Amino acid sequence: MPEEVGLHIETAGSLPNLIGEANKYVIRELTLTGELNGTDLKFLREMVLDRYSVEVPAEGGVGYFKELYPKGKLQYLNLSGATIVSGGVAYYDFFDYYTSDNTFPKYLFDCGDGRYTAPLQKIILPNAITTIEASAFGSCSQLSYINIPKNVTTIKAHAFGLIDLDEIHVESETPITLDNSSFSSEIQENAWLYVPTGSKEAYQNAPEWKEFHHIIEE
Repeated sequence: MPEEVGLHIETAGSLPNLIGEANKYVIRELTLTGELNGTDLKFLREMVLDRYSVEVPAEGGVGYFKELYPKGKLQYLNLSGATIVSGGVAYYDFFDYYTSDNTFPKYLFDCGDGRYTAPLQKIILPNAITTIEASAFGSCSQLSYINIPKNVTTIKAHAFGLIDLDEIHVESETPITLDNSSFSSEIQENAWLYVPTGSKEAYQNAPEWKEFHHIIEE
């Protein structure tokens, strides 16, 4: 299978069969359309978060510690033409988390281990989603670009627990409702926030959005 792949999911839950275990860690760029349920998102989660450890001598030569490295190569994920639906298996089986319609799930790309950095660098979210749940991208500290579609109305706490996000493209003319810590203070200080033409003033006056130092209309 090539490193750049585009797939249409005709039947929700079929992504693991379409890509296969042998190709899970090979793909670098992936574009998906169709319906994605918990089974599909569990597979995507594994493509991004599965890792292996290497024992490295500790400083001073006393003992060892484990360095964590990604098994996969997925850097670019385009889900703009996909729809997230309920059903399928738990996408995060440790906590028994399941998908809900048109919701980008909590902890989808967060493994709960601050030592691990996922390879994902750019993501375009599904056009149909209305909510981005808590800690959705917690392990994606290499993520530099994200597109937030116009149907999103709410972004929950720590959804972007990152410090390296460079570009945020928001399509909604009305400022999205944020929790106090949806974006880190580092992101608010350093990232470039792109908003629709004519909406800059609204974002400059909206709770949490007004903390962004760089807001540009596009």
